[in-house]
Amino acid sequence: MIILKKIIYTIGIIGMLSGGLMGIGALDSLLEKQMLLQYNQYIWLAPVIGGVLLYLIGFIVVQKSRRIEETKRKFITIAAHNLRTPLTKVQWLVTSIAECTQEPFIQKRLNDLRGTFKNLTMIINRLLELSESDKTSMYFSYLFESNRLEYIVLQAVADYQVGIEKKNILLNTKIQDNLPPIYADKEKIQLVVNIIIENAILYNNQNGTININIYQKENEIICSIENTGIGISKKNLFNIFTKFYRTADAITKDTDRIGLGLALAKEIIKKHKGEIGVKSEGEGKNTCFWFHLPIFKEK
Repeated sequence: MIILKKIIYTIGIIGMLSGGLMGIGALDSLLEKQMLLQYNQYIWLAPVIGGVLLYLIGFIVVQKSRRIEETKRKFITIAAHNLRTPLTKVQWLVTSIAECTQEPFIQKRLNDLRGTFKNLTMIINRLLELSESDKTSMYFSYLFESNRLEYIVLQAVADYQVGIEKKNILLNTKIQDNLPPIYADKEKIQLVVNIIIENAILYNNQNGTININIYQKENEIICSIENTGIGISKKNLFNIFTKFYRTADAITKDTDRIGLGLALAKEIIKKHKGEIGVKSEGEGKNTCFWFHLPIFKEK
């Protein structure tokens, strides 16, 4: 498959170069041999048209190949992140069960399960590494429609309830009444919220706090998710949305991640013509992730 892809790219590039060279050669020949016009004033068009056609074919082949590759990478990224969300919840559930029983047989089976989950996490991380290894921007389709951001956030809270309870985290939710809907792809925004809430739990302290605030400001809905966890130093704030970037404290807290979630979240919000950011007073202090999304407007 890799060899075929290289062949297609090569044919496309050769086509573009050949088309350009043939066109230039034809025009140059025309200037040098104007006498051809006395015999057939259209004979010079043949190599020009051939060059243009080769150029267009090469361009189409290259663009099509890139789009297929980008779509494949994006599919793997979304699928891997969506797999990791339920996997994390089951891991937390298994750990909670293990803490409630002293039966050697059950403990052994639960340890086996934890080992299996660790292997699955490694596989998912490798998929993410492969899908994000190319620096080119990724392409995949969005289904924009009217959605309620508060419902999406509450669904994420319900999905991560096991993790919240396991760390005995106090969850405070403040949602403005009568919020208008947002114009968004529900699946993609659900992924963004999942990434932020999962991080708020993973990097929070035992008996910590998560504050969620959703409100309207002019033509946007704003969601902020604050946690009382490890915090982020000012020098690391600028890189927090960079692919594969993780702070030293984050690596110590959780070694299985590879630093792609927030980069993906930023890309999704950007596709929605929104904004995403983070605030933190430093290490060991509160961290607040926020994002803005446009309000849905009837056409």
